[in-house]
Amino acid sequence: MPVAPLPAALVRSLADPLEPSALCGLAHRGRAAPALPWQKAKAFATVGLTLSLLQWYVAFISVSGEWFLLWQSRTWNGQDAAFRMFAMMSLSLVFLSLRDDDLAAAGSAA
Repeated sequence: MPVAPLPAALVRSLADPLEPSALCGLAHRGRAAPALPWQKAKAFATVGLTLSLLQWYVAFISVSGEWFLLWQSRTWNGQDAAFRMFAMMSLSLVFLSLRDDDLAAAGSAA
């Protein structure tokens, strides 16, 4: 069975580990669409934000902070900034995960 090609944003995201949130740009196309296409477009942004959360938590908070002991450094301690990024992406993911009220109306109208 042939495998479907990956979307260009996904390939770019996997190739560039510093920018996994590039998938969020795919959801931008569907933001003005009705509820059902918007729900489908949000799947790419959810994957992108989840990868970003993993990157900021694992790479910057866990590995950098604990393994390299950056929390002890006054000049190289980036844990506060990493936590702020992690928190903002978490809030974005929670907000993005909310269902639209428009879906119930679209389902009852069909």
